[in-house]
Amino acid sequence: MSNETALYRIVIDIGSPLPSVEVPAGYYGLGVFLRSRNRPIGYFHHRAEPSKVFSPGEFAELILERAGTDIIRSAFADQHPASTRAMPCVSVAICTKDRAWSLAMCLASLEPLQFPDERTTPAFEIVVVDNAPSDSSTKDLVQSSRAVRYVLESKPGLDFARNTAVRHATGDYVAFLDDDVAVDSAWFDRLAAALSTNPDAGGVTGSVMPMELTTRAQILFEERGGFNRGFGSRRNHQDAIANVSHPCDAGMFGAGCNMVFRRDLLLEIGLFDEALDTGAPLPGGGDLDIFYRVLRAGKVLVYQGSMAVYHRHRRDYKGLRRQMWTWGQGYMAFAAKTHQTDAANRFRVRIAALGSFVFFGRMAIGSALGRWKHEWTFGLAAWEIGGAIQGLAGEYRRSQRRINAILSRHA
Repeated sequence: MSNETALYRIVIDIGSPLPSVEVPAGYYGLGVFLRSRNRPIGYFHHRAEPSKVFSPGEFAELILERAGTDIIRSAFADQHPASTRAMPCVSVAICTKDRAWSLAMCLASLEPLQFPDERTTPAFEIVVVDNAPSDSSTKDLVQSSRAVRYVLESKPGLDFARNTAVRHATGDYVAFLDDDVAVDSAWFDRLAAALSTNPDAGGVTGSVMPMELTTRAQILFEERGGFNRGFGSRRNHQDAIANVSHPCDAGMFGAGCNMVFRRDLLLEIGLFDEALDTGAPLPGGGDLDIFYRVLRAGKVLVYQGSMAVYHRHRRDYKGLRRQMWTWGQGYMAFAAKTHQTDAANRFRVRIAALGSFVFFGRMAIGSALGRWKHEWTFGLAAWEIGGAIQGLAGEYRRSQRRINAILSRHA
């Protein structure tokens, strides 16, 4: 793959002296991953000409300018004393369909955390849910893996698979990872810290960083904001934010590829909505809906930025364009469902939906007029708007009918 549109990936430990950094030939900038005491504390990317050299002083100024806030938040997060209570049992659930090649990468990143320091007893269980597979590749991979349990879910749809994972999990908490992520080496330790510090948490989410920045589509996605929610920690409650649309802007709480919930809470609130995250017709909204419902149940949803995973973003423009469509579609399907089922928050849902269209519109107009510093294109913004319109125009009810048909076939 050509590197002419790629960013040079560099990992910096801020506890060590900073080096001088040169952008190699063929790259047009830096993707800088910051760590402290073996955990992630920040990430940013910076465009620069090939062969540009940053002295240690210039590089320090760049870090402070682009990631100083994350570093400060991370430092304050470390000051909270951890509880001495025992770490609860955790089940890691990975729902997948015909992607054994990607699942292998995810499992490989988990194994050192599952068996640290040559332990023979796993620190957590892993449950792989094979969702309506077309072949046996996932089953064969799992059977050859160490301490991984295989479960088949024949009904197609991500939330069918997630609910199957909950029913088969044995842990007090169920952590959901997508098959296209690799966990950071500190992921499980930071999850343990979040649960220890927040024993009342109904769920925990973490940061999602890019696994690679080798194509224009991947960099455009990051410049749009990506999955980035920062590297600090915060406690989210349905009444904790003075925002007229809170908690209906559910995307602010995290992403479905890195989320953890109390198993008994999921069972109590009725599990994931199987009419969301169904696959090709409506491949989104399930994570937003569960974040919202956890908060509406009066529970705390903790964001732990240092509990990080690395996500393989779409490499081609067509795939990115499709993702933008599904983001708009999934959010508005979630909004329509919430407006239908939660009468007490209908005004907030309307404000959140209107705010989303204003944001999409600003992105589209700004891109068309060339007002943005990044290269976010009008076409991508337009696709997000198109998906949002479809999601608002009865997509959730159509999805309910499709799910009822699936349930009838598998009765």
